[in-house]
This record gives sequence, C-alpha cells and structure tokens, in this order.
Amino acid sequence: MRLPFDPHFPDTDKDHALAANLPPVSRGPVFIMGLHRSGTTFLYDLLRHTLPVAGFELYHLFYFKRLLYNSRHNLENRDRATLNRLFQALDIHDRSLDAIHISNATVEEYGWLIGTVDGVPHITDRNAAVLDLLCRKLAALKPDAAMVILKNPWDTGHAPALLRHFPEARFVYITRNPLAILRSEVNVLHTLLTGKQPLHALLSDFLLRPKGPLAVHLAHGLWGVLRLLHECLPRSVSAAWFRRHTARRILLDLKRYRCDLQQLPAQRVCELAYEELVADPVPVMARIARFLEIEPLTQVQAPPAQVRSRVVEPNPFEQHFMQRLASLGLLDSRIPNMPAQAPPQSLP
Repeated sequence: MRLPFDPHFPDTDKDHALAANLPPVSRGPVFIMGLHRSGTTFLYDLLRHTLPVAGFELYHLFYFKRLLYNSRHNLENRDRATLNRLFQALDIHDRSLDAIHISNATVEEYGWLIGTVDGVPHITDRNAAVLDLLCRKLAALKPDAAMVILKNPWDTGHAPALLRHFPEARFVYITRNPLAILRSEVNVLHTLLTGKQPLHALLSDFLLRPKGPLAVHLAHGLWGVLRLLHECLPRSVSAAWFRRHTARRILLDLKRYRCDLQQLPAQRVCELAYEELVADPVPVMARIARFLEIEPLTQVQAPPAQVRSRVVEPNPFEQHFMQRLASLGLLDSRIPNMPAQAPPQSLP
C-alpha cells in the first residue's frame, strides 16, 4: 500500500545490543485465548485498564525493532505521534470491522509480529524466540507491571506449545455463543471485501514485508481478485459461501479450544463467557485478578448500558450449525443464549 508519507518503520534492529541484557520475564506471561470475534479485544482492554499489566499495542508492533532504543533516547512519543498522524492521513478511525477506536495505543494481536518470522501467525519453534523477546521488551518498557498480557486468537489450539516455551504462562479463555461468532465472522468477511480497508492493508504489508515486494504485490493482487468476485456475485451467493466456510472453521476452532482446556493444568486456566463479561464485568474482573494473584489498579466500572438490538431468529442453516455443534458436544451449558444487546465499544 502506498503511504502518504514515510512513517520510518525500522528496517534494522536498533534494539539488538540493548535486548541482549534483558532479563527473562519473571511471571507469566498471560495469554488471552479464544476464537476470533469472541470478545478477546474487549477483555484485553478491560484487563489493561484494571490491572497493573503490560500489553501489546500497535506502536509496539510497527516499531518493534527500536522500542528499547526509543525508550533510551526519549523518542517513543515521537514515533507514537507519527503513527497517529499516519492513521489520520489514511482516514483510519476504527477497525471498520467494529467500533474499536484506532490509535498508537490500540491493543493488537501478536500474531502479526511472530508471523514475520515464518509466515505463521501462531506459535512455532521458529518464531517462539521473537515472542519471548516481545515479552521481555514489554516488561522492560513498563517495569511496574506485574505481568505481561497478550492475545492472539490464532493461537487457540496451540496452548500446549505456548506452555512448553513459557513454563510460567497462565491462560484466560473467553467463550461466546457460536451463533454470534458465526454471524459476526460473516459480516467481517463482507466488510473486508468492501471498500479500501487501509488498516488491514497496513497490517498485511507489515506481515509480508520481510518476504519481499513480490509477496506484498501478490497478496494485494489476490485480495483485488476476491474483492472483484465479491462485487460481481449476488450478496445471497457470497453470504451462503461465507456461512459454510466460517461454520467449518468455527467447528474446528471449537475442537481446538476444548482440546486446549483438556491438556492444560487446571490451575493455569481461567475461563469466562463473553456474555457474562458484558452483563457485569466487575465480578469477572475480580475473579481474573484473584486467578492472576494481582491487586487491581482501580475498581472496574460497568460499561454504559448497550443499545438493545433486535434478536434475529436462527435461519435453517444456523439451526443445523448449532445442532451439529450440540451433537459433537461442543456447546457448553455455561454459554448463555444470544444476547439481546449490541457488542461493547472500546474503552476510553
């Protein structure tokens, strides 16, 4: 993607010498786990505003190679301001997928960073060192933090590998009504194939840049073809394909989610439902704080009442989808019915 100006994203590793002296992370890290569109970002925001933790932001992603250098030479505010100016110039105000506000401090998934190593956005033996370096950098940049907390839905199903590389890790799992996830994912696919989507293009370019210009151009070409097909096909046709594709992926991800919970030590896992978090976050945050053995920074304030939205009855495909999940034992009785409220906004 052609940028309106050069934001000076680092090509060389200015942190190399400084990173060599970083100590290992003493506690954690804490991994927020869950399917895409299950509320991981909302939970991440709540935890960052409630607990003394260090999180991963867009600034840390785009300027990863000089985070320590910037801190040493008081250049962090400069690069944060540059990133905000870039978002403004690209007319990026939210994620377009939802109303999450975008700025240099917006939380992001570490999959975009570790994927630059081997093209895989989840933990592997090849990219684990980068994830470890990220944890050590975040801890160094916020020395008063009790723990580093991270999220990456692509790592759902890879928790045993995370625990192998981070023996002190803890995991907070968030689950959501699969029907809500299905509908949200279908809307996301339609959104990504409509309009320019500059934030997604910026993230994709960052992920592929180490592979060279050809990889970037090929990705944009493929994206263009998909967008053209989406424009030409009737919405009903594309929606039907999106539903089938998304339903298969959710089914697979739910199996991986359950497999994680079966393999992880029970004392390392805390599980909650998105619906209970939205309904009353105060006791949920208190439960997580006790699980992590961290004193909260402040009392959690319940978000403002959400605008009620019309509950849409499941169509035949959605009914079959939920019946299929039930037959496989993938519907947890803890999951409430579809909430009759809009998803929450980003915290201020």
